[in-house]
Amino acid sequence: MEIDCPTRWPSAYNMLDRAIYLQPAINSFIDNHPEHQDLKLSPIEWEQAKFLRDLLHPFKACNDRMEATSRPGIDKVFPTYEVLFNELDRLSEVLEDPTHDDHKWMRAIYPAVIEMKLKLKRYYGMTERPHVYGNSIILNPKWKLALFHQDSWEEGSVDKYRDQCHRAYMENYHNYDVQSTHMSSIGMKGPWESIEEEEDSDEEYENLRKAAPSPEAAAFNEYDHYVRLPALTRKMRTLDYWRAESTSSCKLALMARDYHAISATGAGVEGHFSRSGQVMRPSRRSLHANTISDIMIYTDHCKRLKKEVKIWEGAGMTLGDDVVLENSESMDKNQVPQEWRDQWWKVRGHRFSSRRGR
Repeated sequence: MEIDCPTRWPSAYNMLDRAIYLQPAINSFIDNHPEHQDLKLSPIEWEQAKFLRDLLHPFKACNDRMEATSRPGIDKVFPTYEVLFNELDRLSEVLEDPTHDDHKWMRAIYPAVIEMKLKLKRYYGMTERPHVYGNSIILNPKWKLALFHQDSWEEGSVDKYRDQCHRAYMENYHNYDVQSTHMSSIGMKGPWESIEEEEDSDEEYENLRKAAPSPEAAAFNEYDHYVRLPALTRKMRTLDYWRAESTSSCKLALMARDYHAISATGAGVEGHFSRSGQVMRPSRRSLHANTISDIMIYTDHCKRLKKEVKIWEGAGMTLGDDVVLENSESMDKNQVPQEWRDQWWKVRGHRFSSRRGR
């Protein structure tokens, strides 16, 4: 059984889902243990548990989607809020339906749904000030401004978010000199010996002239051009799209890279923090902080490339993924240790033994 944990959002769903899956085993266990009869759930209570599990399922799915760390997630914040608000509205209509009078317990859940909606609106209000949420979804070629055209958004939302993203582009990227990295190599002079005294070459000036932007290119606005294009319909990852467009829309591609590099949640950081506890064990108290960081970065890099981490044989240690006791004998995971087969807890003199001597 899984137990609900207040600090883990989907734990309530996981607990209910596991209990419903084990319902026959739970009922059989209680029937065979009369002392636990007061804990047996009635059929109505099991029905309530299934209803609550179905109610929490959309939140579980959204939580798993937002905690993913292998691809950009900041552009999924607004669509996720849209899905959750729509689901809460649907639940409100179901609970208010008078045909459910025979399930009076469903009406007791209605105040909780209202409280969930209020709390979600409070969190949603925090996304108003940071413009990263609106700008990131506009820079998603599959969405652009489509989300703000939906009826659930207030009138004027399209102009508001479009102008907001346009202002960020003009202030930070439109006048950005993306050719500066190339200009330094173009303008470098060659060694004096390579220049003949009788030859007056204009090659360097010609390269500088070619690298300088034309008046038409300087006036071209990549953001306005991008917004006017239709949304992307074929299946393509956001970063792959901007990698392909980096030659024609280099400034806007730079803006998209900066915004989509922002993590939507701290799940990735918290995961690495928890993983550090597997690296820094009591037997490794002398490890330097930089060494721990290097180990974690290396193992994460190998994981992303799907490469096996090679460990020196006989070192009696791992890089944090599996806990291996030093000098421990190899044993099959499915093999039961001999001391457990011998029921070590019944050995005379053991503190768990009922035959312990005085």
